[in-house]
Amino acid sequence: MDFTVGLDMSRFDRAVERTHEEFTRGIHESVENAAREGAAEAKRVGQFKDRSGDLRAKIHAQERQETALTATWSIVSPQPYSMFVEAGTKPHKIEGNPLLKFYWPKVGAWVALPSVNHPGGRPFPFMGPAAQKAERVLYRDLVLVREKLRLIWKR
Repeated sequence: MDFTVGLDMSRFDRAVERTHEEFTRGIHESVENAAREGAAEAKRVGQFKDRSGDLRAKIHAQERQETALTATWSIVSPQPYSMFVEAGTKPHKIEGNPLLKFYWPKVGAWVALPSVNHPGGRPFPFMGPAAQKAERVLYRDLVLVREKLRLIWKR
């Protein structure tokens, strides 16, 4: 008496290939979406007075690396003074420069001074909330990717 066991792997192979493609696409799209929504959040929640418009306008999502196994995006605020707006500043002395003039409200004019005691500035967080938003979006999108993969395996 013979007993034979067999398994047709063709459906399994297609499911594995499709799962890998969906997983990779889903991860890359989720990371990109999280960074883009995080950048939009930074622009939206920033309570700072943006006199030139540059700080808010230049916030963006930027792809750092994307390979089959890696998806890395950043939320970027390229203005050199971004960190001072985000975290605030302690009182500090600003040394003068012959070419640099300070506006003196009591006089109502621009005046060349050897130095000025700056009172410091309060923080106006915008990148911290952006990171929190990106984290929420990434989690939400990865749950959707997981659900898509479950549907593939149920077929």
